[in-house]
Amino acid sequence: MEALLSNTVTFIYENNVPKEYSVGIDLLFFGTSPDSKTDKQSEQTKYQPKGIKLVPAGIHIVHLTNSLINYRIARYVECSEGDVFIIKFNDTSSGTSNNNNKNDSNTHLSSLDITFFKNIKNEFGSGNNNNDSNKLINEFNKLISILPFMINFENCLENFKIPFPNSPNSNIYTIKNWSVLTQGLTINKISKFIIKASDIQNGSSIEILNDVVDVDAEKKSSELICTDDSSVDEYKKLQKVMGLDKEQNKRFTNDESSLNLLNLTDLDWRNTIRKHKGDLSNIKQITKDYLDKTWFFNNTFGNNKFNFLIELKFTFLNSIVLNNFNSLNHWIEMIKIVLNMKNFFLYDKDPTSYQFLSQFLSLIYLQLSIIPLELVSNKNKSQEQQQQQQSLNSISIEKKLKTDFSKFLSTLDEIARIDLQLSYNSIIQLLELKFDIFVYQLLDEEDDKDEIEEDFIQAVYDQEMGDANDLDDDDDDDGDDYNDYSEYLQFD
Repeated sequence: MEALLSNTVTFIYENNVPKEYSVGIDLLFFGTSPDSKTDKQSEQTKYQPKGIKLVPAGIHIVHLTNSLINYRIARYVECSEGDVFIIKFNDTSSGTSNNNNKNDSNTHLSSLDITFFKNIKNEFGSGNNNNDSNKLINEFNKLISILPFMINFENCLENFKIPFPNSPNSNIYTIKNWSVLTQGLTINKISKFIIKASDIQNGSSIEILNDVVDVDAEKKSSELICTDDSSVDEYKKLQKVMGLDKEQNKRFTNDESSLNLLNLTDLDWRNTIRKHKGDLSNIKQITKDYLDKTWFFNNTFGNNKFNFLIELKFTFLNSIVLNNFNSLNHWIEMIKIVLNMKNFFLYDKDPTSYQFLSQFLSLIYLQLSIIPLELVSNKNKSQEQQQQQQSLNSISIEKKLKTDFSKFLSTLDEIARIDLQLSYNSIIQLLELKFDIFVYQLLDEEDDKDEIEEDFIQAVYDQEMGDANDLDDDDDDDGDDYNDYSEYLQFD
């Protein structure tokens, strides 16, 4: 038993799961019902498991769901072999929480605590004195005594399957694939994506994936993240719409000081065109930036393009585990950026560019295979269900990405690498089988559209400067250097 615990991870519940709540880890959900069976059942214990055992090492997401309002909170946990964690649930409805704030969102934020207890492998191999050894043995025996009443992660994983399209006996949700989905994620990196609202009260935010790591090295779990967490960008827009002055903004932020925000890269498409300060003399360059996002990607992720994949994984996991709308939208926008980076893959002499694209395509294929169909597609839904989906702010992959997936086919043809073309063809087939998105049907339409775009770009470039400036008489009210080119750079 010692060897078994030393090679896996154990989560112990300090108290009972609050009524109307359910606990889960990663894509598994355990309710307080007879379906959440432990190895040993009794009338006193079958409704209240004592923890989760036999969890493999790696990054995991432990979550708590309020089934009455479909609201979920979670913490990322970085687990090593032999780790033991204590999970504490604060039942705020019964007043057992230490949080006195009556705001609903803040109340939710205090209801799940995860504390690192000890590492069994290190403790047994540390050569402690007799007193420490006796204490360790007593703790170990207590752990052994409650193991039969814990949820067996391995058994649950065996019984939970996400089949490949048209292959009902297959299963894509495996420990190996989960490792791919979380590869490169650490608590240090995840902590850069989750910040307090109070951290931006002066209009600044923590740099995303900064090379300077200032997170506690001993920290093994992240801050809380919730179903309705907003991004920093959305939060700032809200403050701007509310028209708060500096002092009001400070009071507003202090009132929401316990609110967590997602510190994600700003993917506002207006900012993917380099700022021109009112000078339209280089209209060809501006139009190039509009059609190809290579400059934006290099300017944003140039120092380490693989950090892009880390953020892509983080937002995807938030989407499928927490149903976080901002993360889902961001994940789709990140895919859209890469599918519009033709020049990056054709002319970048850095060999890691191909490595990046290979990893990106493999990751997207796995993510699209796992993501729930109902989250992003109207396939097999009635009109009433489709309307309900729209009311829940769900996102359609077909609406957002269909054209971009089609356009990227021409990029791959020019790259002329068989391995990348095969990977992309697998994605195209998956889109057809799972989402009813038929990318090849758009090819003829895109060819006609490209000819129109080229003629239009040349026509704009050949205009006199006076005529070009007439298109851009007014600056944005907020003083932004960006000017809206949608009037004459619109090809749909």
